[in-house]
Amino acid sequence: MLKELKIKNLALIEELHLIMEHGLIVLTGETGAGKSIVLQAIALLSGRRSSSSWVRTGAGQAEVEALFALPDTSPLRRELTAMGLEDGRELLIKRILSSSGKSRFYVNGSLATARLITKISEYLLSVASQHDHQQLLNSASHLDFIDLAGELWPLRERVAALYEQWSAASRELAELRQKEMEKEQRRDFLSYQEKEIREAAVEPGEDETLANERRRLKSADDLRRLGRRCFGLLNSADDALTKVRKDVVGMAELDEEITKLAEGLTEQSYIIGDYLVELRDYLDHLPDDAGHLEELSARIDL
Repeated sequence: MLKELKIKNLALIEELHLIMEHGLIVLTGETGAGKSIVLQAIALLSGRRSSSSWVRTGAGQAEVEALFALPDTSPLRRELTAMGLEDGRELLIKRILSSSGKSRFYVNGSLATARLITKISEYLLSVASQHDHQQLLNSASHLDFIDLAGELWPLRERVAALYEQWSAASRELAELRQKEMEKEQRRDFLSYQEKEIREAAVEPGEDETLANERRRLKSADDLRRLGRRCFGLLNSADDALTKVRKDVVGMAELDEEITKLAEGLTEQSYIIGDYLVELRDYLDHLPDDAGHLEELSARIDL
């Protein structure tokens, strides 16, 4: 129910404050007294189009403000609560129309859109005219007419509240089922990962060993080339050292003072020979298997 209406700088009205009492209220007056302007002001609060020409001459803006009382059974209270705009049992709507043509809406002190105002006004305002019977053709209003005529509105409110409870429970159930499904999917994923880890049978330090072996395989050609060159140089040195060893041994037989030197050179000659054997064995066992390299890479990527 409309309780108060304030109009400021709208058309011919400089300022007007109407307080509505209970019961039927009738506006009377001569032509041009401003009755239509009051109705126009109420229409502006419903979100209808406006014009800057409606602002009173000399004023920067026009203001229309209305205070409505909302009964406990009003479905609008539930709508306002859902929007976070409810303020007890009263609803304050305000519209400011500037001389530039721009306008702003407020609901209980908060900015609102014209679309929201239009939705809210459907619960608050009903302008009757000689064509008002055409509302009967609007199928969206048929259920309201039936419930009002049959005095079923309280029952409708209870059913709506029960439906809201059922909807909330259905949403909660859907969320729980979704979480359960996600939990099962997570369980399957972790079980699959655990199976892969067990089948891989990874040992401590294996990744470092595999990395070294893969690096060795990739460098096999360079290792073979460098090893062969080293082997050739050592082999030449071994041949020369063998001759030196024989000569020094012969010298030691002639002079005991050089015996220690002969023994040292002999020992080094045998050491070089051992190195040659180890190097030849290393070159003979250098891996050269591209397939094994792929296996190593696949194992490292596990």
